[in-house]
Amino acid sequence: MADGEVSRPSGVVIHEARSDAIYYTTDYGTGPDDFGMFKLYKDNRDISDTRREKIRNSFEKAGYIPVPIVVNEEYYVIDGQGRLAVAKELGIPIAYMIVPKIGMDACIEMNVCTTAWDDWAYIESYAHRGEESYKRIVQLRDQYPWATLSNILMATTGLMRSNDNLRSGHLHVTDDHRLYAIELLSYVGAIRESLDGSDAKKDMDKVANIVMFTYQIDGVDHNRLRRTVEHNVRKIAKYRKSKDQLRELYDRYYKGAPRKGRIHFDNEYEDVKSYKDSWYGKRWGWSGKSDIKASGVVYEAQTKLPGLDD
Repeated sequence: MADGEVSRPSGVVIHEARSDAIYYTTDYGTGPDDFGMFKLYKDNRDISDTRREKIRNSFEKAGYIPVPIVVNEEYYVIDGQGRLAVAKELGIPIAYMIVPKIGMDACIEMNVCTTAWDDWAYIESYAHRGEESYKRIVQLRDQYPWATLSNILMATTGLMRSNDNLRSGHLHVTDDHRLYAIELLSYVGAIRESLDGSDAKKDMDKVANIVMFTYQIDGVDHNRLRRTVEHNVRKIAKYRKSKDQLRELYDRYYKGAPRKGRIHFDNEYEDVKSYKDSWYGKRWGWSGKSDIKASGVVYEAQTKLPGLDD
């Protein structure tokens, strides 16, 4: 073996790692979890079937353009695990370059991945690392496949969209949060399943968050709320803004009922927007207007409840 070369267990000779050179190999294993000379970080995002198909179609239509995957000196794949998997499926050589002293955290910080990470990619990564809060979010996603991330965040933190804390690993979801989320998501899921046709279910998906919000208001009859949504979901879903959906839901919920004793859903919503000792803030443990905390998710103060007006 010549100087500057490294012999690997597979018998393939790889030149000494250099960050300015591109190499080619077919030593990427045979079995589904075998990638030969390469190693995959367990805390990397999963290679989805959609991503595989997109890469495969690109290879088949445009030919294989040898954009190298990035590995470190231990041959852990930093960027390009999808391209590696598809090259292995098709039996074509994979181009790679070696960048020493780089790991998964550096990859995330530098955002060198060809496809930018979305929120679910971060959640899956932290879940693979054993972070319990993120594992609970993944469990809920698997348990309620119809639910969006917005729905799951609403059910576990009180917020309806992610923020930087989710991506930085600071999401805090306890098992009590998970159990309450199961109550909320099961309630919405039962309404969803009672509806006929895909269009009605799509309408339900549009109003799922405001239904969960209303469910939490003290004094709301959950059976009556369910019947109201089941019979009027299309009318409620025609509005884009949550506050307008809440007003329509209120009108339908109290149709024909005396005005005395009514709970004004839109007023409850306005109270929550103010953050000032609102029942909703107390329920989710928010600490105040300047530092809104919902189950550990910090959201900078703004003039509207995160996610409700979007």
